[in-house]
Amino acid sequence: MPKEFLVFQPMPARFVAGKSISRLQPHLVYKRSASLPDQLTLKLAVFTDTRLWQYFVKEFGEESAESELEDFVLALINNVSLRLYEKPNPFKVKLLYQQPSITPKLNIVIVRYEMWKNQPVQIYSSFKRHLLLYIYIFLFQKALAASKHKHGEAQLYLDAFCSYQFRMNDASDNGWNHATLLTGYDIYHISTSVAGVAPVGRMCDKAFSCSLIEGMHLGRSFVLAHEMGHSLGMVHDGVQNQCSKTCCLMSTINGAGRTKWSPCSVREYQAFLFSVKKSPEITVARFFIVKGGIKCRSERNLSICTRRKNRGSEPF
Repeated sequence: MPKEFLVFQPMPARFVAGKSISRLQPHLVYKRSASLPDQLTLKLAVFTDTRLWQYFVKEFGEESAESELEDFVLALINNVSLRLYEKPNPFKVKLLYQQPSITPKLNIVIVRYEMWKNQPVQIYSSFKRHLLLYIYIFLFQKALAASKHKHGEAQLYLDAFCSYQFRMNDASDNGWNHATLLTGYDIYHISTSVAGVAPVGRMCDKAFSCSLIEGMHLGRSFVLAHEMGHSLGMVHDGVQNQCSKTCCLMSTINGAGRTKWSPCSVREYQAFLFSVKKSPEITVARFFIVKGGIKCRSERNLSICTRRKNRGSEPF
């Protein structure tokens, strides 16, 4: 078996100066080692917004809302191998990113958890003396305000959150590889059927390794796994590759019964890992079977998952 091989990957559109006469998209060629570890560790940051906090206060009362929301978040993430730093006897569950159909396995580690009872009002408080940074912070805080992202417009809210997590992400070992915001908004993009959104193929780009997921239902663990799959270079089964479009987690219809990865998804995932200079360290959790489904599509290097209307199904 050769120790090295070539990986061909389309060049991102932002790097292409003009259109080719042949109309063929330029490609990048990487020479990579022909081996991957059996398991990678992905460091995950989880944020919950004020809207989700308000929902839990309404449902459980202010005294119980914090513990109920934390339990809910851990259960949802546990649907996608969980390991929480700084807690005794951390646990993992062999599901989704730990199942036999995917190699390398992903060990998802939560390294940061923020529960926003109020939308963030301070960032880098120790640097407040620096006038330019203080002005930036003031303007940036406004971007997370409901009026700025139009009360849950998916693209605007995702952009604001990605900027927030990028500025907060530590370059040291305390940093993370991917950040997700669980929101209580009924997020929308043209329609209100959106369930999740994330940039595609950007897991190793700190500025864009982020996702926005509706956090009102445990079934959103499928959406989170799907969106993280896009971030790891996976495309839609049966639409952008030759695998069945109905069997697996990267189907455009995501939900009950689709709990494994297709051979195409695994190849795309491995090709992504080979294409980066340094494979990211990565981590995820337990899933609940839910009725209904989620329909996903790719739009301008963005993955958008929408709720699918099925008679007799549970609402997502």
